[in-house]
Amino acid sequence: MNKITFEFVREDLLKQIKLHAYYSGDSRKEQDDANGVYSKMQASDENDDVLDRFVDKSCARIASIVGTLLSEVAVTAGEKVISPTTVSTTIVMNVDAPVTFDGTRKPFIHECIKDYIINWSLYEWYLLVNPGEAKVCFENCGLTEVSLKKHINGRKKPVKRIIP
Repeated sequence: MNKITFEFVREDLLKQIKLHAYYSGDSRKEQDDANGVYSKMQASDENDDVLDRFVDKSCARIASIVGTLLSEVAVTAGEKVISPTTVSTTIVMNVDAPVTFDGTRKPFIHECIKDYIINWSLYEWYLLVNPGEAKVCFENCGLTEVSLKKHINGRKKPVKRIIP
């Protein structure tokens, strides 16, 4: 078995979730925002406690999906990442992959996992503030899962060995 590690900076994930929510709500405010529903869709720094919990739930879901395709997945909190403006933690996902796993697919799998975490967190957020919008994120998770399965199931081509 090969150990493969995927790392995500929590602050970057939260930033992407808030950015998606902001643009999604902002683009719909022009239509009709009489009840302020679309304004509520726009997540901000004040919502980090709730979004943080959604990120954790998303990580648990994607770990179970990846775990069905590969043998073992462990999600842990990683080191603190200190930048000039913030202190954030990383999310580390360690995966046991078979020897035949094609390592060139790792960047694609990393992006799929990241997309899934963002979309599932947005799905949970929209269920709270505007359930009608949640369906799109749920469907995006399904598409990402299909892509993830395709990349995870990719294997190295067998090498024909000549017996002397």
